[in-house]
Amino acid sequence: RSTKANRFVRQQMGIPDQEERRVTLHFSSVEKYFYDRLYEETSGAAHRAMSSAKAKNSDLLNRSLQKLRAACCHPQIGTGGIGGRVRRQQGLSIAERVLSMDQILERLIEDSKAKCEEAQRIFTLHTIGVACLTKLKAESAEDMKLLEKSMKIYEEALDLADSNASPTEVVGPAVLIGSV
Repeated sequence: RSTKANRFVRQQMGIPDQEERRVTLHFSSVEKYFYDRLYEETSGAAHRAMSSAKAKNSDLLNRSLQKLRAACCHPQIGTGGIGGRVRRQQGLSIAERVLSMDQILERLIEDSKAKCEEAQRIFTLHTIGVACLTKLKAESAEDMKLLEKSMKIYEEALDLADSNASPTEVVGPAVLIGSV
């Protein structure tokens, strides 16, 4: 390969000069969200890899870059792609398992919904934990104000869980913009 760098060798072999072309793409809102999310994951992995010399962080960066590279071909490609969760279905060819952009949008919405629900569970758990600790402190000090505060915190956690028990539209219907 080093001989190909020599202009005379390239001419003898008939290798054309290297050419670089840049093409600017305009993503739809779904594609933009998907690639932005991958970019954030890859950026985080790069920052962790640069901040420490651990081989584990370097491997994480390599995996993140591979996911990003594979996703440039199609959002379903690779283990990190949306298709990574689509298990092989019997009787369907690979072409039949490819998701449309609407199906990809549904997957992204489902993922976001699951993350929000998990964050709410963790918040509720922590809030109830604070209420319990406040109650224990109130019982040991025999302080009625702390006991009332504990009950108020606990009731707020229950009210929050009840108010978010059923799904509600936050921003309205999803609208696809850009190229599809």
